[in-house]
Amino acid sequence: MSQPSFQEIYCQRNQCPKERFMRRIFWRALYPHAVLAAPLFLIFNYEYFAPDRDLIAAAGRATDLRHIREEVREFFWDSNNKGWLRRRLFIRVSGQRLKNLARRYLPEDGASASPQGSTPPASRG
Repeated sequence: MSQPSFQEIYCQRNQCPKERFMRRIFWRALYPHAVLAAPLFLIFNYEYFAPDRDLIAAAGRATDLRHIREEVREFFWDSNNKGWLRRRLFIRVSGQRLKNLARRYLPEDGASASPQGSTPPASRG
């Protein structure tokens, strides 16, 4: 049986419809000061947050933290993740906030490690 994804686990534990996952994670992973500016960007330049949405979609498919870290690393170097507002003012999703959030739901490396709040495998004994 395959490991459930971040999106599946998050939505199950938070009673969140899967179509709401990206929106919920977006607002939780934004830098705190970016929360004030984000609505204006979403109204006037919706595509400004396209790299952030791509990152969250990829993170949603992840089954372990290793995969999340790889996606965050790619996000940092993504050519669409450039510009003064994104790099200097941090009007974007925080990779660290996303990793911290995912850490509550996913194992470290897809092994048998249990993320916080999950039921550990039954002991053999």
